[in-house]
Formats: sequence, structure tokens, C-alpha cells
Amino acid sequence: MIGLVLTKVTNIFSFEFFKLIIAVLILSILFVFLSYIFKRSFYSFWKDMDKYSMDIRIIEKTIKSKQKIYIKRIGKYYSI
Repeated sequence: MIGLVLTKVTNIFSFEFFKLIIAVLILSILFVFLSYIFKRSFYSFWKDMDKYSMDIRIIEKTIKSKQKIYIKRIGKYYSI
């Protein structure tokens, strides 16, 4: 009886089982790495879009107040 249990346990922890565990670990690490890269690229894209919308809001406010504005990223003066 104990021998039968030991053979079942050693069959579970065979080389194929360890290959499966290693493959799952490698795929999970790869998935985490790729999701980190895509998250960074999408985050920078949306951050840039937010900066441009801020510029548009600054221009809209200065059009109403009729001042001279300077946008740092573009580097030009706009007189309105």
C-alpha cells in the first residue's frame, strides 16, 4: 500500500511535470514583461495626449482674456 502511494507520488513529480511547471513560469514571466512594456507605451501616449489637450485649454482661456501666451513645449510666443 505504501509502495503504491510512493509510485503515484513519484509519477506526479516526474520530469514531464517539472517541464510543464517551467514552461508555465516562463510564459507568466513573459506575459508580465510584455504587459509592463505595453502599459508604459500606452501610459506615455495618453500622457502626451493630455499635454496637448492642456495646451488647447490654455489657448482657449487666453483667447477669452486676450493675453500673450508662451507654450513651453512648442517654444513659440502666440499673441492673440
